[in-house]
Amino acid sequence: DKLLIQKNFNPLPAFTETITSKFGPQLETINFNEARKAAERINEWVANKTNDKLHDLVSPVIFNVLTRLVLLNAIYFKGKWVNTFISEATTPATFYEAKNRERQVSNSVNPRTRGFHAEKMTNSLMERNLSITPSTAFLDEMLYDVGVFAWSIFSPDFF
Repeated sequence: DKLLIQKNFNPLPAFTETITSKFGPQLETINFNEARKAAERINEWVANKTNDKLHDLVSPVIFNVLTRLVLLNAIYFKGKWVNTFISEATTPATFYEAKNRERQVSNSVNPRTRGFHAEKMTNSLMERNLSITPSTAFLDEMLYDVGVFAWSIFSPDFF
């Protein structure tokens, strides 16, 4: 884990102590105003932690003058899905990297995931102590074949 802190930004000591004791990240000072260098540094860290499986995770366009902290965490998990993706269902799709930036990617569909929009997941979110407004987000979950792990992604509707 790593916590990147904007150069000349001093978080409250209580914040630094809490994040260090709970997550144990290394602290590193960085200048997010040099967005290209910041993105390169983060992408380098991600590539290193994922054995070069992930590259170009962040783009310089995501940083602005308000960026103060970035918490990085990498989990490398090799497993098989209970319900695999259907290779014949892979099609080109638009991936939105930022509000005004997009690119074409291969999109594989798995109709057997447990995805639901916010208004349909109230009970699930309450069990996890989460609160969101209906129609503002999407939650998807895919089970691993070992039976006790699931990949969950919570995606706010930004675009």
